[in-house]
Amino acid sequence: MKHKPDIEYYYLETVRYETAHRLQRELWELRRENAICDQFILLHHPPVITLGRSSEAKHLLASPEELDRRGVSVVEVERGGDITLHSPNQLTGYFIFDLKARGLSVRQFVSKIEQVVIEAAAEFHIEAGRNEGFPGVWVEDRKLSSLGVSLKRGVSMHGFSLNVRRDLLFRYIVPCGITGVWMTSLHEESDLMIDEMRLRSVTLDGVSRAFFSKLELSRVVPELFEKI
Repeated sequence: MKHKPDIEYYYLETVRYETAHRLQRELWELRRENAICDQFILLHHPPVITLGRSSEAKHLLASPEELDRRGVSVVEVERGGDITLHSPNQLTGYFIFDLKARGLSVRQFVSKIEQVVIEAAAEFHIEAGRNEGFPGVWVEDRKLSSLGVSLKRGVSMHGFSLNVRRDLLFRYIVPCGITGVWMTSLHEESDLMIDEMRLRSVTLDGVSRAFFSKLELSRVVPELFEKI
């Protein structure tokens, strides 16, 4: 009998945030019904500011007119956390996981996601870690990766954004609501060339290790994506 994978993954290149969000919702419904296994998606987004459940209006520093001129959209989402930025300069990972089936609390789940990013950074000679009380991944006092998840009926959505190159659009927000935080990137912190194919590969390997799971290419993501 053929072994069923614990996690299916897919890389979607650059996708509008709203499209990816609809895809997550479709996958969430299928996962909740146990019609598919856990899904992990890697992708990039055109510039978009997302407002989590804890967002405050004062953390958005640009006017709608300025954002429109820069081609930056603003979207409210159900994930935890404050305001953040997605852009093509980041690698973003989304987890559609059944936490109950894996016996994970939200805290444990977040810790595992952080570990995936920490290990990916280490591949590029970057010593990254956690900052107590501030979810995400840090290099000393500089933030390398933002993290936010939502959980409904035991199934997760959202995940992490890892800064490959620092984006000047961060000046339009107070990232994650943390005043004075410096958003750094792999490119700034590493003495190595950041090869994105290698980055995707080490990220997938990290997911496999963190969740003690076998990864296989998703059978459902490309089919759903074509319909959305």
